[in-house]
Amino acid sequence: MNTIAALLLSLYLSFNIAEPAKPAPARVVVKITDIRSSSGNLKLGLYKEQTAFEDETPLLKKTVNKTGISGGVVSCDMFLEPGNYGIALLDDENNDGEMDYGFLLPDEGFGFSNYYHTGFSKPKLKNFTFTVTHGQTAYVTIKVKYM
Repeated sequence: MNTIAALLLSLYLSFNIAEPAKPAPARVVVKITDIRSSSGNLKLGLYKEQTAFEDETPLLKKTVNKTGISGGVVSCDMFLEPGNYGIALLDDENNDGEMDYGFLLPDEGFGFSNYYHTGFSKPKLKNFTFTVTHGQTAYVTIKVKYM
């Protein structure tokens, strides 16, 4: 092999060295319970930071169709990188994309990952976070609350 070919091969190999493989995202099984009707869809927002939760700007949005509902329960999967997350849920029964309110209280259901909210103000993200670990399946339950 001539010198130029060897140099080109060396440069090619040095720029194409494979980076370490990223771990595959971990599976998160989300079980949603106490759904009162099959109308509309369930809207999930995934959060990692308190300010994003306060501003209602989720890292990821997911819509779950209620066609698979059985006994007020439906499940879905998410695939996430390792880290700490929280899921906020809206049971958008009329499919308008937002929480509807009566006189003062919500008319539609809501819920949070592994946390049943009993107060009247929004919880803090730290109250409903869960951990995703590489190589393990995380199980999250969201119990829908209606006022």
